[in-house]
Amino acid sequence: MPRISLFLLLIVFQFYFAPCSTVAQQRELSRGDFIARYYEKREVQIPMRDGVKLHTTVFSPKNKSRSYPILIKRTPYGSKPYGPGQVPGAIGPSKYMEREGYIFVRQDVRGRWMSEGQYDNMRPNVPGDAQIDESSDTYDTIEWLTKR
Repeated sequence: MPRISLFLLLIVFQFYFAPCSTVAQQRELSRGDFIARYYEKREVQIPMRDGVKLHTTVFSPKNKSRSYPILIKRTPYGSKPYGPGQVPGAIGPSKYMEREGYIFVRQDVRGRWMSEGQYDNMRPNVPGDAQIDESSDTYDTIEWLTKR
């Protein structure tokens, strides 16, 4: 009988008197908290070849010890939340990619939300360098990002 009592006392001690920090260390950060802790958010207006500026939010890892691949999401639905210190609940397609380390870029397409210009749903490809279309906006964005 004393052996069982000692065992029960040990279990009670472990669950009720163990430091709370052990439990906190085992708990995983939420995606939003992880992003706020390990990523920098920068909002920029990227100029296109015709002078129109597209609102772009760049989330880059705070760890600058290596280079990272870039994933771009261009959307007419907004790259919210806007403003410094405002962090979304997710920036990538999965939490695993966020933890692996990527530069995530969200861009409002031409004429939508905080981007300048005239919105045209599904702007078709126009051959030549002088014209603007979705592919030229994407190209100009990639060129601007890779130079910085």
